[in-house]
Amino acid sequence: TINHTRNEMFRSVLEGSGFALCRVFNQVVEWLGEPVSIGMTGSGVKAHTWTQIIADTLQRPLSVTDASSEGRGAAMFCAVALGLHKDINEAAEAMIHTTRTIEPDRSLASFYSDYLDEWAQLSLKMAELDPVKT
Repeated sequence: TINHTRNEMFRSVLEGSGFALCRVFNQVVEWLGEPVSIGMTGSGVKAHTWTQIIADTLQRPLSVTDASSEGRGAAMFCAVALGLHKDINEAAEAMIHTTRTIEPDRSLASFYSDYLDEWAQLSLKMAELDPVKT
């Protein structure tokens, strides 16, 4: 409404992005099963509201890793190929370090679940209006 503040509008953008991430995440879980952990890194992890919204919409804890973990994927695969670690999970455990964990607010589970369903329906309707179909 006209009574919403800039902060509320900004939060709604973050929540919509969280819903989009949740939709993709749920699809990946359907394909591959539940992840052992969900890691976050980069400058975005400095924004507490953003990371909390992601944890809350996914309803899973997020492991914030040290700043230089983005480029370690290739190094982990190389370490396994060279026999330094038996598998990728062991390499990841040895090479990626969690600095903090963001726990989801369980009291928001049904709130975000209800809004996620509504967001998904609106997203489908908006896609119908998109003149550029991929």
